[in-house]
Formats: sequence, C-alpha cells, structure tokens
Amino acid sequence: MVKCCAGCGFLTIRDRETSQLMEVERTYKGDVLEPLFQYNIYDAVTERLETTHQRINDPPLCFILQTDLLAQYREAKVEEVLKNPRDCKQFTKYQQGFTPKEHKEMVDREREKRWHLIELSIIIFGNIIAGCVGAYLVWLVSHPN
Repeated sequence: MVKCCAGCGFLTIRDRETSQLMEVERTYKGDVLEPLFQYNIYDAVTERLETTHQRINDPPLCFILQTDLLAQYREAKVEEVLKNPRDCKQFTKYQQGFTPKEHKEMVDREREKRWHLIELSIIIFGNIIAGCVGAYLVWLVSHPN
C-alpha cells in the first residue's frame, strides 16, 4: 500500500465558519482513494444547499502536524502534494465516517493496548523467573553438600 496524505485518516480541513477541523470527504476512483473538496451540504440558517468550497478557503492540513503540507503547497498543486508517496511513520489508513480526531483516538487506544500487553508479559516473565530462583534456592537449602 502506497502511503500518501490522500489516503490518511489525519488529513483534515478547516471550516471557516466554525473554525472546526473536519474530515475530508473521499471517493474511490478505480481503486484509489481521492479527496473530495466539493460536496453539497445543507445550510439550516439560509435553508439552501451550498458547496463546501464556499465555506472552506484553506487547503487540507495534517491533523497531527507530521508533515508541513502548507510549505509543500507553495511548490506544487494541492492534489499533487496529497497524492505524493511519502514515508510517514504516523500514516493511518482513512476509515470513512471518522474524523481526524477519532482516527487519533483509535491509534492511541491501539498503542495503549500494546503497552498493556508488554506490561503483562513483563509481569508474567518476572513471576516465572522469581519462581525459578525461589525453587533453586529451596533446592540449595535442602541439599547442603
């Protein structure tokens, strides 16, 4: 799997009216995930449909700031930057319907689970070693050659 920002769950865009960081909508073109920067939303205040590009004036960002996308946009088009393969250690595959914040929470939960497994392994290994040392000491005391 090629790692690029277009397929990462941390790709975010700011709604200029609410200042909230939002999920970048995506669609599949063939077998490639493509960000959608224009889709219809219903504005309850004006009671009409408007497209998000009317509400979003900044290009997508990396939610966890792993990559400075803004600097790269100065040298290339947004689509080229987002589709550019890169070696990102924080890449997290995009899961539809989850915000970048929820992607981060999922990653944090997985990291925490792995840490608990390591802790448990250390405790079990320590108990096995302690049991072996204890048995050896009992044997030494009972066989005083």
